[in-house]
Amino acid sequence: MDRLAAMEVFVRIVEAGSLSAVARQIGTTQPTVSKHLAALERYLGARLIERATRRLVMTNAGDLFYEHCRQILAQMRTAELALRPPRSGLAGTLRVNAPVALGQAVLCAMVLAFQQRYPDLAVEFSLSDRPTDLAEEQVDVAVREGSVSDAGLLVKGLGSTRTVAVAAPAYLQARGTPLQPQDLAVHCCVLAGGAAKAVEWGFMADGREIQVAVTGKFSADDLHSLRAALLSGAGVGMMPLWMVDQPLAAGLLVPLLERYEPAPVAINAVYLLGGSSCAILGTFLQFLQEAFTTVPGLGTPS
Repeated sequence: MDRLAAMEVFVRIVEAGSLSAVARQIGTTQPTVSKHLAALERYLGARLIERATRRLVMTNAGDLFYEHCRQILAQMRTAELALRPPRSGLAGTLRVNAPVALGQAVLCAMVLAFQQRYPDLAVEFSLSDRPTDLAEEQVDVAVREGSVSDAGLLVKGLGSTRTVAVAAPAYLQARGTPLQPQDLAVHCCVLAGGAAKAVEWGFMADGREIQVAVTGKFSADDLHSLRAALLSGAGVGMMPLWMVDQPLAAGLLVPLLERYEPAPVAINAVYLLGGSSCAILGTFLQFLQEAFTTVPGLGTPS
């Protein structure tokens, strides 16, 4: 029995929730998957999964062994990604998912540049702001903003995004410039969301986070509309720096409250063990890390 192969099958079973799903993932039959699991259980002398009629139930031994397997296989994959040199010609398919605004403004260009470097590689690029089930939707790697709480995913830090308060010069000339977060109480703010309402914005002051209530008469559920509203002089807004770096450089927007800038938000790539090939995935992740350093406001992993 190939123990590493059996461990990988076991991990896939736990994460997919069915033997048939794993069989489809690795291109084999359900009885073969079942044999891998049975051989591993015989080797360990313990039942890992109870096969109920409609679902699989983890045993206590299975729960414990799963965590060890994930760590071992993750270390193996990390070693492969680190030691295997990128090939000059990558071939196959890479499926990438990203948040809508970040994907449109930044990542699409990066993915296209990667594909131009490796023209034999097919890329499927999808955008979604909802959490993506990588196994169910057959995604090799997803870019996510914020912390990653799913223990079943491997994580690679790409960078972090800064959030800045901005407004158009015309608005500030008409309404004045806020000097501290509390001043926003008398300003018209451009809000993220489906309807104009009171919300709270987070800032940092003296090393601690503070929340400031703000109100406004315009809101939108996408960053492109919010940026357009800010450029029109609709009010003060909080935006990712990568979304407004060009208007800031051109003087079309003005940075505000820079002393109180909130803490950066991490941006990570997440992926499943055994997704795309090690060569493709390792090369792509390295490419993304390097590309992120060229975009203002994305910085280094936080």
